[in-house]
Amino acid sequence: MQKEILEQPIAVANTLEMVLNAQSVSPILFGDEAEKVFFIINNFLIVACGASHHAGLVARYWLENVAETKCSVEIASEYRYRNPMADQATLVIGISQPGETADTLAAHKIC
Repeated sequence: MQKEILEQPIAVANTLEMVLNAQSVSPILFGDEAEKVFFIINNFLIVACGASHHAGLVARYWLENVAETKCSVEIASEYRYRNPMADQATLVIGISQPGETADTLAAHKIC
């Protein structure tokens, strides 16, 4: 975890450099199929635990504001015990850190 913490400044700098050197935030920054996928997205679902869940809550405000699309944030470890509401038009985003990966992957599998 300490290694990841120490790498954060350079990771943020590299990300900002990539995005800011582009004329806009283009779907292609997210991969070859992103534009096709983004076209059919009606909402976002973020699944995460612990501190990652709190990061997801922050991301929800950003996504709803920038993408103007509904975003839900669920605790990954609890998601499998509910009646999942994700459909084909929901982009599921998992946020994980050491110790939480199994719950996040289980939530993704259900989605």
